[in-house]
Amino acid sequence: MCLGIPGQIVAIVDAQRQLATVDVGGVWRTINVAFIVDDAHPVHSCLGQWVLVHIGFAMSRIDAQEAERTLALLTELGEAQAEMAAMGEIPEIPEIPEIPEIPEVTAMAAIDGKPATDNDRPA
Repeated sequence: MCLGIPGQIVAIVDAQRQLATVDVGGVWRTINVAFIVDDAHPVHSCLGQWVLVHIGFAMSRIDAQEAERTLALLTELGEAQAEMAAMGEIPEIPEIPEIPEIPEVTAMAAIDGKPATDNDRPA
């Protein structure tokens, strides 16, 4: 299942690369608008348009009323999920632990308990 989030295009970042800035609930992100542009709708015509955004791409154009309805529904779903979590009906999503930093390798591994040298490297 894919979820498209409504956002309004507020700026064209790079017309040649088809990049624009979208406002999604007050958060601005750069997205690709290639899927919604064509000869009849060039990149610059996207300015001010409402679009459904999924994984950094504007997937389709929508009107302001559809954007408003979808945003209201998403808000309701978020509130309902928070209420269910508070009642213990759904588990809370656990935090993802930090991945420890991997130390940089500065020397070759030992061979037979002796430090390896450049002569031990395969040809």
